[in-house]
Amino acid sequence: MSNPIDPVADVVVATMLCPVCEADLSPDAAVCFQCGCVSVDPNVNPFALPAERPAKAPKGIENETKFTSSLISMLLTGGLVGVLVAVGLASPGLAILLALMAIPPWIRTTLVVFKRSKTGLATDNFARATLFFGSAMVSWLVLAVSLVSCFLTFCAVCWVTLINGPERMNDSSTQYLLYGTLGVTFLVILGIFSPWILYRWKRDTTRER
Repeated sequence: MSNPIDPVADVVVATMLCPVCEADLSPDAAVCFQCGCVSVDPNVNPFALPAERPAKAPKGIENETKFTSSLISMLLTGGLVGVLVAVGLASPGLAILLALMAIPPWIRTTLVVFKRSKTGLATDNFARATLFFGSAMVSWLVLAVSLVSCFLTFCAVCWVTLINGPERMNDSSTQYLLYGTLGVTFLVILGIFSPWILYRWKRDTTRER
């Protein structure tokens, strides 16, 4: 009578060796139980060692790049301030208007350049000018749309109030309604432009220019 076949004994388990300590491992092992070698990409090499870090630029070159970037930013800032001061001496009102139109784009450009320098992306003078004028156009567009929308909202609220009675124009409830409606209108405009603004920020801070 033949001996019964043990199904467990006849099963052959394929194994592989750890390239570090040569321990026997199962095919689906992700970590070596003996040396702790961790798998990085099981489809290519189950026990591939981590890739080496990219070499950093020499410290002297890195410091020189930062100094040049800071110097250019200071020159651009000084030029902007000089233009505003010169215009202010001739026409203070126009200088205030120009400051309101130039300061927000300048702040955004400075933040974008700072963010790019932190991630190692270079920004030359032409790219800085492009960032500034692009930010200025977007800021002016948002401001223009906001002013027009708020003006139309103001006219609509006043028209509705006059229909209900001119004497209600001086009521506190009417004033609260007017201020609240203007605030909601401004927030709606910002909400409409926010996806585009966030997209431009991500594009300007992560892409080569």
